[in-house]
Amino acid sequence: MSTAEPAPSGAHAAAVAHVEPSPEEPPVLLAERARIAVDDIVALDDLTVTTRGDRVLFIGDVTVLFAALSGVPLLAASPPDPTAEAPAVAGEARIVAGVLRLGGHEVAPHAHHAHTGFAPLDPPVPRTMSVLDYVIWAARLTGARPRAAREMAHAALKRVGLEQAARRPPATLGTAERRGLQIAKAIVHDPRILVAEAPLDGLEGAGAAYVLGALAAATEGRSALLSARQVDPTTPEGALARGATHLILLGERGVLAEGTPAELSSAARVYRLTVPANAEPLRAALAERGLTLQRGPLHFTVELPDGASTTLLLEAAASAKAPVIELSPLFG
Repeated sequence: MSTAEPAPSGAHAAAVAHVEPSPEEPPVLLAERARIAVDDIVALDDLTVTTRGDRVLFIGDVTVLFAALSGVPLLAASPPDPTAEAPAVAGEARIVAGVLRLGGHEVAPHAHHAHTGFAPLDPPVPRTMSVLDYVIWAARLTGARPRAAREMAHAALKRVGLEQAARRPPATLGTAERRGLQIAKAIVHDPRILVAEAPLDGLEGAGAAYVLGALAAATEGRSALLSARQVDPTTPEGALARGATHLILLGERGVLAEGTPAELSSAARVYRLTVPANAEPLRAALAERGLTLQRGPLHFTVELPDGASTTLLLEAAASAKAPVIELSPLFG
């Protein structure tokens, strides 16, 4: 983190400071039975949600949804992930049915692009072009003239604490700084909404603190749609969840739970389990009880029906001889 400037003063306070939307302002994300296909194969179906507030956090695998929002085709993982339960999808993600709006603008015809900035998770970056030129290029793509694009790029890099790295090639930056660079590139044209995919994934300590500060600075005065693969109250992603105005837990079959952090914490219906062995027998035992074990291969989530307790999970684990070394509410 030697090249990044210190996080802006009050960064953690800003991370939970919200833009007060007017009563007429549309939700950050609105989906009504939206169906997303990747090269004509349905990958996400019947997505229905209306977000509240200006800090929205999706928890789970949002690869397909965020690809549809950004319009950037999905690429097959290279090398492939050996722990994945299914091969990665690749191709163009499109809205083929239903309604999906970002900030009130239709996603299908890309009407939202002029109002949105996208920070994808760890895309390839240039090895020769400088950090500054990389962000200038992003500004030019939005239609800015050369002089204005340079000024916009300098301002964006300063905002995320990367001004001192302006002359370096992006490929020489550390992971956290590259995440900051994507945030700078996303906000260079001053969009109304920032969309950032898993910005804290795999980070901890100083790296996570830097990205949290960059997010706080970048989202001041604008809405944010963020994601995290999973949330643990003790991890940096926990800070994102506590600062969100709306949380949405995505499972294999769509939305598992949604609401404010307080609502989901009090409901405590979605639990995180760590199961080092016999996960498949546990999956079968839970299925017999009408429950679905999701994610894996080590960390899982289970949604309990109304009125059920964690005793149901422990009974299933005992019958499957599956050791559960962690059992905790996903929100709390």
